[in-house]
Amino acid sequence: MIRASGRALRALIAFALMVVVAGTVAVGALAWRLSQGPIAIDPLAQLLERHFNAEGRARVTIGGAALAWEGFGHGVDRPLDIRVSDVRLRDASGAEVVTLPQGEVSLGLRSLLLGQIEPRAISLTGLRLVLVRDGDGTILVDLGRSGE
Repeated sequence: MIRASGRALRALIAFALMVVVAGTVAVGALAWRLSQGPIAIDPLAQLLERHFNAEGRARVTIGGAALAWEGFGHGVDRPLDIRVSDVRLRDASGAEVVTLPQGEVSLGLRSLLLGQIEPRAISLTGLRLVLVRDGDGTILVDLGRSGE
């Protein structure tokens, strides 16, 4: 009985070590690949499109998505970015409301290690915002539509 439980414990420890070594190798391979340049993750763009378009009122299209390593230049907790490009928002009639050439979300390393997705910084490049103050003092945000 003791000998059998000792073998089972040894097998369990060997399996746990194998999982740790395989995880370390996988993380090292991912870090090496990210050091070579961003990794295109277009299935993420499609998943985000489906999520945003589920309500059916407005339609979002995303040209592409990529995972990029920024290193620790912006701080210890901002090394990993998800970049999206060519994001377009159309209203129910099909008119283009917002165009975003590029956007980035920096993810926190600590929260990723804990299994959570926590944005640490959001950067939107090329988005034009206009604040319009009405006669009654209310402020409206115009996302770059021309005209009025």
